[in-house]
Amino acid sequence: MTFSRQHALQALLFFSVYYCFASLSLLLTRADHSMALLWMPNIVTGLLLVKQPFERWLVIAIAIVAGNIAADLPFSNELAKTASFACANLIQILITGYTLRLYTDFDKLLNRPNEFFKAMVLSCLVAPAVGGFAISVLFYLQGDPAVATNWVAWMNAKLIGGLSLFGIMICWLNMGPKKFAERLLSPVTLSVFASSVAAIYIAFNQSTEPYLLAFLLLIIVSIWSYFRVTLLISTMALMLPVLSTAEQFGTANPIYLFIYLGIVFLFSNLFGIKLHELRQKKNLYQDLSIEARSIYERTPMPLHSIDSKGYLVAVSDKWLDLLGYSREEVIGRKSSDFLTPESARKAVEEVLPAFYESGYINNIHYQFIHKDSSLIDVELSAIFIEEDGEGRSYAVLDDVSREIRLAEKLQEEKHLLEITVNSMGDGMVTTDEHGIITYINPVAELLAGITQKEAVGEPFENVIRLFDSQTGKAIHDPTAMAISKKARMGIPETATLKSKTGDIFSVQDSVSPIIDDKGAVHGAVMVFQDVTETRAISEKMSYLAQHDMLTNLPNRVLFTDRLAQACANYKRTNECFSLLFLDLDNFKTINDTQGHSVGDSALKHVAGRIMASLRQTDTVSRIGGDEFLILLQGSMSLLDTSRFCSKLLEKIGEPLILDGRTHALGASIGLASCPKDGCDPETLMRRADVAMYRAKDLGRNQFAFYSKKHEEQLNERMKLESELREAIKDKDIQLNYQPIVKAGTYAIAYAEGLSRWTNKDGVSVSPAVFISVAEESQLIHELGAMTFRQACIAMKCALCKKNSPFSKLSINISALELAKESFIEDIQRIISDEKAKAEWFIFEITETSLMQNPEQNLQTLLRLKRLGMTIAIDDFGTGYSSLSYLKRFPVDIIKIDREFVRDFHIDNQDRHFVSVIVQLAKILKIKVVAEGVENQHQAEALSDLGCDYLQGFYFSKAEPFGHFTEAHVESDGSNVITIQRPFRSN
Repeated sequence: MTFSRQHALQALLFFSVYYCFASLSLLLTRADHSMALLWMPNIVTGLLLVKQPFERWLVIAIAIVAGNIAADLPFSNELAKTASFACANLIQILITGYTLRLYTDFDKLLNRPNEFFKAMVLSCLVAPAVGGFAISVLFYLQGDPAVATNWVAWMNAKLIGGLSLFGIMICWLNMGPKKFAERLLSPVTLSVFASSVAAIYIAFNQSTEPYLLAFLLLIIVSIWSYFRVTLLISTMALMLPVLSTAEQFGTANPIYLFIYLGIVFLFSNLFGIKLHELRQKKNLYQDLSIEARSIYERTPMPLHSIDSKGYLVAVSDKWLDLLGYSREEVIGRKSSDFLTPESARKAVEEVLPAFYESGYINNIHYQFIHKDSSLIDVELSAIFIEEDGEGRSYAVLDDVSREIRLAEKLQEEKHLLEITVNSMGDGMVTTDEHGIITYINPVAELLAGITQKEAVGEPFENVIRLFDSQTGKAIHDPTAMAISKKARMGIPETATLKSKTGDIFSVQDSVSPIIDDKGAVHGAVMVFQDVTETRAISEKMSYLAQHDMLTNLPNRVLFTDRLAQACANYKRTNECFSLLFLDLDNFKTINDTQGHSVGDSALKHVAGRIMASLRQTDTVSRIGGDEFLILLQGSMSLLDTSRFCSKLLEKIGEPLILDGRTHALGASIGLASCPKDGCDPETLMRRADVAMYRAKDLGRNQFAFYSKKHEEQLNERMKLESELREAIKDKDIQLNYQPIVKAGTYAIAYAEGLSRWTNKDGVSVSPAVFISVAEESQLIHELGAMTFRQACIAMKCALCKKNSPFSKLSINISALELAKESFIEDIQRIISDEKAKAEWFIFEITETSLMQNPEQNLQTLLRLKRLGMTIAIDDFGTGYSSLSYLKRFPVDIIKIDREFVRDFHIDNQDRHFVSVIVQLAKILKIKVVAEGVENQHQAEALSDLGCDYLQGFYFSKAEPFGHFTEAHVESDGSNVITIQRPFRSN
């Protein structure tokens, strides 16, 4: 064993404790006696030893022996006896520590009377007895024969010392020094201590029965006090007067004194401990009762407890939540107060007698009344227990309101389902797993011509007889297939049902197996409909979906399918065929001017004429608008195809009388043949379309065969259209301005705005090209609106300048723009947006455009005139050149086409023609502009003939607005600007 500093401190502690208590005992009680009357160090060190590990006991034993010898030597001159005392005391201490450690639950002595008593006997009786035996033997060996006397003297001293300090030491070791000191120094403890000392002192000095009074005093203190230390301090208080008066009580026979004291100490201590234990048990019972009630109340289920008289004595929080009450509102009330009258009657008459007899009930249905008067369905289970002659029931409630509501709803839904199934417009038949009918609804009864009573129990095929309407063959039982394959099945679209009465119905159905959640098949259900009328409608709808509603011709969908079949047939049989793409000429004019009803009639007549020209093997389709596709089956020579197209054009071109008016229609036809021009529908249709556009380019009312070169031209045109669309979007097309001068003076009268376009590649695109593309692609409306908006802006800028180059601006208007219904409104909107004036502008319209729809155009021109605009006829002399329309139309200016001006000075015919036009215009009071003036001879000659205005490169080419204004200066105070230097082209 290693001797450490801790061991040294431990040894010093035990040495000091033993020495102090031994010295105190010798000073108080040894006197002339050979042994001290009260010996306290053994009980103190013995109890302290219990808490020490065995490996330290040797060091502690040496310290105890040293303390014993050091305390005893001053009172004894006999070293042998001192050694004997030390040896016997050590034996007692070791026995006390060992037996308490081995045989008692040392940490629970204050809570268990039996453990306390056992420890007291071992430490205060057994250990002193063994120590007394040891001292008697040692004294005997030293020549002292009074063995019994020595043993009794030893036993008395150790017994009184042990009993006096046993309780204090036990409290100190179990409670800890801090808590022990708090209790010891509390006012109550000190008061009890002082009272006990005084009372016992008086008893031992005034009473003939001091021990009885001391015992009664300790019992009273035990009953009154709740403190362990108070009882033990009172025991110590008893010791002091006893010791102080020991000479008067039993000195001749001291054993009686010790017996009395032992009885007082033992029984008073045991009584106090037992009383403390009972108090603890009472407190524990109260705590457990409170905890049990708390647990009962907090149990997450609705619980209640009822006494034998039917009053509620306890309920759980969930019970209160369920019924909506507080605990104060229900405790002490009859349980029947919360039941409906019917449930209360049921409880009294039916449930309670059986409950008291058996002692329990399970899942009894009651209806409780919520605080808000709503009803709550519960299932109640309870047990009945007899306690002290009184019965008490404990019940648990299960709220089944939701389940009952669901059950009721399920029953309603089941009833509704039966009504629904019986009322549904579809037939329904169910079978078991063997194909035997288990149910048939009224619709199925009607269609099958059999009643449910007759059908149930019969095989499915005997009742539901299905046939294919096209082949007439019976259809195999679909329910059997659904059951065997565990999958949903259907029947052919051509299925029919033959009833028992012989009626036949077209039906469609679905059959599904009845499978539970474990995958087991319990039968099948078939739901079917009478689709006799629906199928007829469907066939008609299919026809309509594949035919043009107006002409009853096949539409694009059906024609494409037949064309695909023709292509497939060629691949199988090498049978050639031709495809014609036909587009009507001038149809839009009829449709727009005469109305859609007249246009529809025209399309019907054309369709009839085409059909009359075809063979039975050929197909014609209207694919939209005024476009038709024709499939000519069989190989035809180029000559035969040309003859067919010529005859077809003649047939279409025959006069057409609609609404009492005669109309002339033409057509452009493009041809593509298989396999020369393609072997698939898409290629053939595209190339026939290309050929049709070539026919239009040839002058319309023509037919043309597909040409790769023309396709390339068409692709180029499509590219140009795309670029034009982007140019309009990006406003890349701008107006250039060319002056129109007065004849003779050459002063600028007004200007003409001409559209110019330079594409993304920097190439200038001719107006003759992009204007025609714009008209064909209907982009002319966007282009015209954009151009007119630019003209408004230019005019505002021109009039804001001090040297204004012109006061009017001439703009070209397309025939398509003029025919647009909202043309006037569009013009007015732009004028309003740009804050311009109508009188600033001259609208130029070619005479050809003017005569396309003369009546409508007349109304449009009149409205323009009312707005304040000037009207000019462009390219005069190239069209009708009619005097009547010059008289009818509100024309202000006519512009002689450059074709008559170019050779004017050398061609007398042109000269006479211009002269006539000028004379006619003067009669009608119309101004004349000669276009295309390129030299001085032309300018002078035209001026001499009486032309009012001249226009051409001789004066200036068309220029951007900035260049135009910089190139011209004001010549006089009027709005007339003189050309300083005519521009001449090379």
